[in-house]
Amino acid sequence: MTPAAVGPLDVPRSLAGLDAGMAALFLPGEYIADAGIAADTDGPLFRTTGRTTGTPQRMTQPDAHRVIQRRVRAAGIETKIGNHSLRATGITDYLKNNGTPEHAQAMGSHSSPRTTKLYDRRSEEITLDEYEKVGI
Repeated sequence: MTPAAVGPLDVPRSLAGLDAGMAALFLPGEYIADAGIAADTDGPLFRTTGRTTGTPQRMTQPDAHRVIQRRVRAAGIETKIGNHSLRATGITDYLKNNGTPEHAQAMGSHSSPRTTKLYDRRSEEITLDEYEKVGI
């Protein structure tokens, strides 16, 4: 898989523990360069700045949810979208592009193929226009 084949938020949960150098295989290089984290292979890939300390910290699930909600509001999207919506999008797009369910399961860190199937939204086709409203 080339970096161009994966969008900036289509990151499987299984990548969360990877250092920035390894994550660059899956994320656009621009993110890592812009974040200034290429040399910091021991730090978290996604970071927030503590409001009281100003020290970069690992992004938590609620932090990621707040980022997504800001983008959704800015795009004028009224549909309820959250972290799992992005996981479903990544898995669905992977499967639409002839990915295998077994690899989708591994990428999603799912112990059961039944869980992966819950994220497969190929039967719920949404137009590309809706995706483009996100503007990330």
